[in-house]
Amino acid sequence: MTHFGLWFSATQRQVLTQAVAIAQDQKTELYAIGGIVRDWVLGHTPGPPTDLDLVVAGGEQAGIHLAVALDWALGEEMGCRLVRHEKFQTAELLFPEFTLDLATARQETYAYPGANPQVCAASLWQDLARRDFTINALAIALTPAVLAGAEPEVVDRFGGLADLRFKILRPLRAGSFREDPRRIFRAVRFAVRLGLAIAPEALTEIHTTLASDDFVGLGGSRLRAELTYCAREPRAAKIFTGLASLGALRCFHPHLALPQNFTRGVSRLRRWQRYFTPQEELADLIGRWVLAGLPAAALTASPTDLERNFPPPWLSDLRDCQRLMDATPPHSPSQVVLWLQNCSIPTLLLTGQSLQWRPAVWRYLSTYRHVAAPLTGHDLIALGCPRGKAMGTVLWQLRAAVLDGTLPMGDRAAACQWVHTWLQT
Repeated sequence: MTHFGLWFSATQRQVLTQAVAIAQDQKTELYAIGGIVRDWVLGHTPGPPTDLDLVVAGGEQAGIHLAVALDWALGEEMGCRLVRHEKFQTAELLFPEFTLDLATARQETYAYPGANPQVCAASLWQDLARRDFTINALAIALTPAVLAGAEPEVVDRFGGLADLRFKILRPLRAGSFREDPRRIFRAVRFAVRLGLAIAPEALTEIHTTLASDDFVGLGGSRLRAELTYCAREPRAAKIFTGLASLGALRCFHPHLALPQNFTRGVSRLRRWQRYFTPQEELADLIGRWVLAGLPAAALTASPTDLERNFPPPWLSDLRDCQRLMDATPPHSPSQVVLWLQNCSIPTLLLTGQSLQWRPAVWRYLSTYRHVAAPLTGHDLIALGCPRGKAMGTVLWQLRAAVLDGTLPMGDRAAACQWVHTWLQT
């Protein structure tokens, strides 16, 4: 196992060394916490981490105070940007190669299930106690010796090290999922990513929590973020299948179900995304594919419900595209282009997951959309074609003729003859 302090890059060690010095000056204590410690214990260290989560124990706004001082000391030299979140007593320092999160050791209370937390400064022990799972309630005190490669002592108050050893995912306390049902999504995500089994008592609590109507159609930006986190995972299909088997998709909508052949659809989306729209984030496409399972009735809900359950405008576009192709399935290449040319690429990728429409969508994306009319508007003017709508009609008919094979591709002479015949009719 890589020594904890030597896991970091040289730049990160420079930043952390300065942070430790500032913490000592401010009479606070600095800890690496959560996922960064968990992954180090598991040996998941292929390279320096890109997200460093630290906790500062030392009173109200301690994390922000340290972040401000660190930005003052290194910001200009290293080109980082400071982002403060005063309400939650946290701050981020965005460096070119990594992000440093500095949080005040704190307690959280929830006004109601699923609400954003209200926070106040607390001790390290209290901060660890508010976390979701035992495997994420691990900490390492950062000192010059640890950063130089000395063996650190892992702070483990809740048995997280043992649960990692026995591959168990266990919440810190009873009622954790009711307190924040988004933890259900995190539980499945961690279980799949790390190869853990969710503890039986946790599964019982998850089922009890989801049986409550309080969590149907919960929605909200933080739950939407959990969906995105799940979609970004390499094994996203297994995560969403697990969530569906638990009934957790009810948090988005009471009747949301995964599309048929979801796992194969995710694999296909990965391939199609690489082929046709590499600039589009795959996680966004997978998230849309999950929400594509929303029933059509969701689109007729009141604006308040739509905002609460967040079916975004693309879902209406997807439904429109599907209805259009259902009503009059295209039979020729030109009809395929006519139906699909105004659809966005993400909408087409999702539409193409249906076996019924897949061949037409594939041919459009791979071939038909790249076929152009053999003549330009300037060519038509030179041939005597009147300006205006008629020119657009001729250009489309030329393109349609090439698509359908009645006009040879790239044969300008044949295209000119076609225009002469059209002008004489």
